[in-house]
Amino acid sequence: MALWGISCLQIFLYFFNTQSDGHRIKCLVIWLWSMDTVHQGLIVSGVYKVIRDNATASTDHICFEYLIQVLFTILVTTPAQGFFAYRIWIFSDKNKLIISFLVPAILFQFVDGIIFMVINLPTTDELQFTSTSKGVAIAYFIDGAVVDLFITVTVCLFLWRRYLRIGNTTKETRSMIHRLILFSINTGTWPAVIAIITLVMLMVYPTYYLYTGLYFFLSPVYCNTVLASINARSYIQSVNNGQHDFVPKASGIQFAADVLPGLQSQASGAPGELEMESYKVDPEELSINAEETGLSRL
Repeated sequence: MALWGISCLQIFLYFFNTQSDGHRIKCLVIWLWSMDTVHQGLIVSGVYKVIRDNATASTDHICFEYLIQVLFTILVTTPAQGFFAYRIWIFSDKNKLIISFLVPAILFQFVDGIIFMVINLPTTDELQFTSTSKGVAIAYFIDGAVVDLFITVTVCLFLWRRYLRIGNTTKETRSMIHRLILFSINTGTWPAVIAIITLVMLMVYPTYYLYTGLYFFLSPVYCNTVLASINARSYIQSVNNGQHDFVPKASGIQFAADVLPGLQSQASGAPGELEMESYKVDPEELSINAEETGLSRL
């Protein structure tokens, strides 16, 4: 419930400090929060029944709500992973190879979760955790962990590559790229860590609720990572204590007062200097493009 409360605060901050985002981003924010809210309601109902009936931690008798919440979890994780996959696609200049791996992996996790829920729905009173159910669950968590780690590592690699391409530039620019890298690690690592720990608990204690309790965290964590990525734009853009001279459209990064003259001086085409072509942070694409000019010396 604490994570759900954080997501409520984040969605309030988003609409209170909303930027000129398109309808797709706003619908994504509302969808994630709504599905996570239903997910939390199912968990509360399930926990209440377990306490009321003095049920043990064994999965011999599993609550109906615990199975239905799987559906709402994947209704959060799938669009959340799709959001980050789209951002990587933009980062990679629309590399088809990367997206051809991520899209099937994300869809596999969605279908796998549905299959697990359908297999076990008829036997909620006396859940028989068969080898088939266990195999489906293991595949689900492995796929989720692989996707999350791939997204995190790929984003960091692209950011670092852009950092190397920019070369000698202002301290504020380097600081902003470092913020992007650290923020990508913080938001992308937690879902993968939870999926890995849940997988370990599932393999060690397959007939107990221990792994289920950890699985409950996935939905609010995914919801919060997406909301944090969107709301953090102002933090990422805050160079030189938020004092800016230039405010591009479409939520572009704002340059500090002491940064803009340096960028303007680089437009002279002096050897070895850089001309900033675009410097924009959108909710679905945190892209940094730089173009070197005048690198050859006569």
